[in-house]
Amino acid sequence: MTITNSTSKRQMEPEQGHWIEWTTGVVSILLVLALVGFIGWEALTKNDETPELTVHVADIAQKGEVYVVRLELDNRSPATAAAVRVTGSVTAADGTAEVSETTFDYAPAESTTKGGLLFRQNPLAGRLEVRATGYTEP
Repeated sequence: MTITNSTSKRQMEPEQGHWIEWTTGVVSILLVLALVGFIGWEALTKNDETPELTVHVADIAQKGEVYVVRLELDNRSPATAAAVRVTGSVTAADGTAEVSETTFDYAPAESTTKGGLLFRQNPLAGRLEVRATGYTEP
């Protein structure tokens, strides 16, 4: 805080800072130290894990001439995956199979992502299989 004496035009500053300045400084230092400690702990304790990817069929609907199989891609691992390929196949009663594939751009750690596959055959009339077939590390 600066005080100006109007007669002498000199500035007089207190010898010690205000208690609010000291409190703000201490809190800021504690926050920075806590953040650095947390980042260090995460860096030291994180293992090199692989994504744990599972695919579930959420819904099947007919849209015009195609059947849409809506999917949920679950990643239950703390590791992230990118370019996750999901393949689905419908096998009819006569043994003919139709394959469809999609790619999920990003599967964040411990999350669920939605997408879909398109088929000409009715997945409800045959045997439907879906699975994740590959990914890349981001």
